[in-house]
Amino acid sequence: MQSMLNKLHHVGEILLQALCAATGITPPDRIVLHHRPDQPSTSAFGMLRYPRLAEGDSVNLGHGAHTDVGSITILFTSDQGLQFQAPDGTS
Repeated sequence: MQSMLNKLHHVGEILLQALCAATGITPPDRIVLHHRPDQPSTSAFGMLRYPRLAEGDSVNLGHGAHTDVGSITILFTSDQGLQFQAPDGTS
């Protein structure tokens, strides 16, 4: 698990550096400095599994509405279903 977390942290750093470069944030590691593995962090790791629902099932299962903490979320999924809401309330 620690090896996976370290690899995901590295992927996150690469993505943040690319976002900084694309948006002109300098120095390029400015955001990355807030995600150092040797410093206290509000980063979170969660493993969630939701059972597949039968077609037409109206039960509302899943993760409740929330705001992700941190700068970036890396999500692995094989099923559709992720929903998001933009700051203006649209989805």
